[in-house]
Amino acid sequence: MSDGIPVNASPENAGGTVVAVHVGGVAPLGPQRVASGYRKAAVAHPVRVGELGLTGDAQADLRVHGGPDKAVYAYAESRYRAWSYAFPGLSDRFVAGAMGENLPVRDADETNVHIGDRIRVGGALLQVTQPRQPCFKLELALGAAGLVR
Repeated sequence: MSDGIPVNASPENAGGTVVAVHVGGVAPLGPQRVASGYRKAAVAHPVRVGELGLTGDAQADLRVHGGPDKAVYAYAESRYRAWSYAFPGLSDRFVAGAMGENLPVRDADETNVHIGDRIRVGGALLQVTQPRQPCFKLELALGAAGLVR
């Protein structure tokens, strides 16, 4: 996927490019070994998208993750720069997949993609439903307290 997958967005926004597709199962995270679907790995093969997410992907806490309104998590690749400035000691960790996202996206962020937008990624039509708020699992995954704040 070196060239990425073009995102054909609605006329209101600029679109972008999915730079990878990440999936992962539920596994223990951090020293507390909290069950989590946070860690995901890039795949080099097509992945089917269903109402509840990507084939091969899972979430551990379905009360707050997953479901039809949180089936696929996209994250703007450009936002990693701000994380690197805020936490320079962790800058090498802020790369595609670090936020537990399924789709790291280039050239699309909250300035040109909005709630309600429908976006075609490959053969899938996705709709933006809500922003993602970082949870404590980000700190566990990166081994650094204070990130969520």
